[in-house]
Amino acid sequence: MEKGYSLHIGVNQLDLGNYKGSGDLLDLPVCEADAKAMASIAFDLNYQETRVLLTKSATKSKIKRILKRYSKELKAGDALLLTFSGHGGKATFRDNFYRTQIDEDPDKAPDEEPDKEKEYWCLYDGILKDTSLVKWLYKFKKGVKITIVADCCFSAGLIPNFKMNQQRDLPYIGDQVEQFLPGLKAHMYLMCASRESEYAAIKNTAAGYSIFTEQLLEVWASGGYEDSCENFIKDIRRKMPPNQSPQFFKSKEAPASPPFKLNKNGGTSPTT
Repeated sequence: MEKGYSLHIGVNQLDLGNYKGSGDLLDLPVCEADAKAMASIAFDLNYQETRVLLTKSATKSKIKRILKRYSKELKAGDALLLTFSGHGGKATFRDNFYRTQIDEDPDKAPDEEPDKEKEYWCLYDGILKDTSLVKWLYKFKKGVKITIVADCCFSAGLIPNFKMNQQRDLPYIGDQVEQFLPGLKAHMYLMCASRESEYAAIKNTAAGYSIFTEQLLEVWASGGYEDSCENFIKDIRRKMPPNQSPQFFKSKEAPASPPFKLNKNGGTSPTT
């Protein structure tokens, strides 16, 4: 029987003691609401386990521990839904703030990447680098379906080097992962709120979500959406302001399928 696990991260506020020298990182009013909304999607689809990490609970060690367990338990045909709403950042290796960030998963300097930059998610206690997250994803078994929804600035830069394709200014990005993540065993679906060069609007909408999450929920239509993940992002993009262009890509062998859905019974209430 197909198994579904999900992890939803929403960070309204940062421990600024861990972000000295990073510039202005204002509190965000809607990220926890975004995470809860995405968790509700997983719960309604009967995922067996749904975890929600809000602000102070959204630490790198906790996220790594959860993903490590999921990578051991999920097998071919199973699904992981990972969502993040919060600040996204980018830096060069020479950036003083970036150089002070201790990372137990050493990775190559951004200067070795084509655009000389590294993107990251801002967790409560420090940054999660793009390459660190990718290394965790490499641990998942062949045939596991991984869907990532990143609602943050510069979000399409999450996959190292993948962001270079966006200079073509396409309405969406797809089918390019193999040359950037060679040897990835899982099936990857990445949905991003913005291009690598764009900011993502987190302002409080009438519904109480970020602009991207609000439009995602509207297109999702409480589970009524039946088209492919690729067309899902296209439909969201049509509803977005002109300065924010959601992006999509999937691994080459990942089959076209509706977003988020799996065939199984059972499910548990979201836990924090």
